[in-house]
Order: sequence, then C-alpha cells, then structure tokens
Amino acid sequence: MKRPLFARAPATSVTPPVVFPPPTMHARSVGEDIRLRRSRIVSALHSSADLGSPFSIRDLLSEYENHPGNSAKASERLSTSTSGHSLERVATTTSAPDLPPESSHQENVAMLEVVERSKDPVAQSELHYASLMVSKWLSFGRVLFSPAHDEIHTLSERHVLVIDGLGNEDWSIYCAVNYEAQRAFVHDLKEKTNTKGTRTSKPSQHAPDNHRRAEVASFHERFPFPPAFFSVVVLRFPPAMAEAKLKNIIAECRRVLLPGGYLELMLLDLDIVNMGVQTRRAVRELKFRMTTADKQISLRPIIDNVQSVLGARGFANISRCVVGVPVAGRPSGSGDSSSSSRSSRGSDGFAKRASGDLRPGAASPRMTFAQGRRGANLSLNELLSDRSDNADLRIGKIVSRTARTWWQHCFEASVISDGNLSKSIFADKNVLGECKGRGSSFKMLIAYGQRPVFETRRRTMSEPAVSTLATAGGKRQPQSSTGNPRTA
Repeated sequence: MKRPLFARAPATSVTPPVVFPPPTMHARSVGEDIRLRRSRIVSALHSSADLGSPFSIRDLLSEYENHPGNSAKASERLSTSTSGHSLERVATTTSAPDLPPESSHQENVAMLEVVERSKDPVAQSELHYASLMVSKWLSFGRVLFSPAHDEIHTLSERHVLVIDGLGNEDWSIYCAVNYEAQRAFVHDLKEKTNTKGTRTSKPSQHAPDNHRRAEVASFHERFPFPPAFFSVVVLRFPPAMAEAKLKNIIAECRRVLLPGGYLELMLLDLDIVNMGVQTRRAVRELKFRMTTADKQISLRPIIDNVQSVLGARGFANISRCVVGVPVAGRPSGSGDSSSSSRSSRGSDGFAKRASGDLRPGAASPRMTFAQGRRGANLSLNELLSDRSDNADLRIGKIVSRTARTWWQHCFEASVISDGNLSKSIFADKNVLGECKGRGSSFKMLIAYGQRPVFETRRRTMSEPAVSTLATAGGKRQPQSSTGNPRTA
C-alpha cells in the first residue's frame, strides 16, 4: 500500500481526498430491524429534502454579520444543504445489501443529524452555528488557541490537521475560512465507515480552496500523511473508544507534527460533575449500554487518560484549562453574582479568563437561537457585555444546549443507532430538572501540548546514567565501576 505524497502546491478545490481501501467485512448477521428502521427514515426524508442548495460557511457568516434579519433564511439554506449531504451518506449506507448490524460512530452521528434536521431544520442549523461560536468563545476568542496561531500569521503555507469527533466538517471549514488569507491548508481527517456500500462523500463546492479532506480506514492505523508535516493538530471531542485506538491517535498526531508543533485538545468527560440520584442512574445505564455494544470501549475518564498519554508520548509545555459547562442553564448561585463579577469571570461563572484573553474586536456574528425566531437576534459577545440577568439566562441556554449536543455525539451516538434522541438521558425532564437544580456541569478540558524541538531518547535500565562519549580518533573509554564486581 503506497502512502500519498503531499506537495506544497497551490490549493485547489478539486483535490481528491485520500481514501484507504475499506476493511474486510464481517459475516452478515441478524440486524434486519435496524436496516428497516433506517430505510423508513431515509425514504420519508428523501421526499422533503432539497439537495440543490449547497452550503458555504463563508456565505452563512456574511449573512449573519451583514443581514441579521435574514438569519432565518440563511439557517434554512444551511439546513437543506447539510441535510442533503447527510441523506446521501445514510442513503448509500442503507442500500448496501450486506450491511452489518453494528454501525460506525460516523454513521450514527450522521443519523442523529438527519433525524433532528427533519424535525426542525432551522433550529438544527442554528445549533451548528452556535457550536462554532461557543467553541471559539470557550477557547478564548480564537480559532486556534495555541502559539501556532501566531506562527500561521507569521509563516505562510502552514498545514493544520483537524480530527473532529462531532462527525461534521464545520470546524475544519471554519478554520480554513479564518486562515485563508495566511494560505494555511486545513486538512479534515475522518475514519472511514465500515459499510461496503458507502460512497465517499464529495467535497463541498463552496469549501475554501485551502480546505482538504482525508480518510483513514481505521484510527488504529497510520494516518495518511508523512512525518513532520503539520504545524498544529486539533483533536476535538473524541468519542468513547478503545484504549489502543486512543493511544494510536495521540502517537500518530505526534508523528505527523513538525518538531515544535502543537497538539490542541478539546475534550469532554463522560461523567457529569455534581450528579444527582437520577442523573447518576441514567449515566450508569448508559455505560452499561456502551460496554454491551462495544466490548473494547474504554470508560476511563478521557481527560485524565489523554493527559497521561501526552506525558508518555513526550509532549512538553502542556498548558491546560478545565472548564465546567452547565448541563441545563446557568449553574445555581450565579444569579447572586454582581455585574462586575460576571464580567470578570464570564457571564455564567464557568469559564475563568483574563481580561486580555478574549478579544472584544473579533465580535461574533449575530445568531438567531430559540428566542431569536421570535424577533430577538442574539450575538454571543453582545450578551457577554450585557450585564442583565436576562442575558445570563440566554447565554446559559445557548451554551448548555450546545454542550449537551457535544456530549450526545461523543457518548450516546454509539447506542442510538436509529438517531432517535428520545432515548437520550436528557430527554427525561426529571434528569434535566435535577441537573439544573444541582448546578451539574460537564467537565471540559481545553489544552495544548508541544512536540519537543530536540528529541531525546529515553534511557533504558541497562544503559549507564551518564553516557560515555568518544572523541574523534580515540577509543571510547568504558565507565569505571565503583562497586564490587558481580560474581556468578
């Protein structure tokens, strides 16, 4: 198998993706009910989906910025276009004659997207947009929050790799749009689906010229990139997976990074902070369903696990920030805080930042979310500057709903193969009410680490503590032993 070669050539939108051959298929087993459910969903949605409206994040952002009153129209255009891509992917999956009963994470996330978009296309599009804005806000107002951000502005033609566990290309395209002027090439890497009949999705016609797509047969394998190729690798919201797969992802990220390159992380833990009785029971049942569906899956806290793997793989200069994102609205007690304290620690109290970290000049475009369809156009930065309690409630709703979607994609998508979120633990109003009353929150890690510029080989037990040096033209002097010689 030949690995693809990458040349630093001008970016074109017709560059084909890197595709590995599909893995061998397992024998067909029982799973007709899953296939029938998917077939019914897809056939019902095919009649109402309009595939003629392509999606462009650049156009969407400009419409939100310049025409806030037309945000609903932009959301509708986004919904029809992205639903078309999801429908095409899921339709080819269901038409395969030898579909296995188990599905990949990519397919399950696509099914969640199709089902939710069929219920409310505008709300789903606004949720996608809110996800971009909340991610940028939580990462201190920058798309890339590591020092690689400054490097890309200094050096042109840098390469960025994005591995997004949310199953879409929103963040990679958004990153490509933001760094298009710096001629940075953004590569979106996804794991190939396990279905034999699944076609490779075509690149978006409105994607920036500096956006690339790549696929790998499995994240257990080597990435289809040469060593020391990327200036920064972004690993966002990886789903629950086997321990060996996670370690291989971190190892491959280090391999493809340039010496001195950065690995950026945005992670969510499965366990919820300050859970009540009902929430704890629901999470415990979810863990049982996850281990039943996949015997190899690891339920260790991914934040602690990844940090230990980073140290084992030799990453240096690790900077981290642990954030508590509310599960339902703002956490209890935040309403008693004054306006000055809200402005200093974040309007919801769950993200502590220095005043200079969040750039006020880069205001986020307006977005219509929930109440916005009733005539109030929301802007996240405007809500942050608003000192009223009503602004806190709006921010809490936006952030918590977005965080719940992230959590569902990471952990519940693997056990909800038909895309029906009524099976989610957050579909239970008692669980949501308990989380809101107790101020429960998702534990989120925002961190980055650097691949060392100078590699040092780790010393083994058989090697001396002080290495012996040989001068040119002379013999290597053996190290004298200070202790008694070992006798047999």
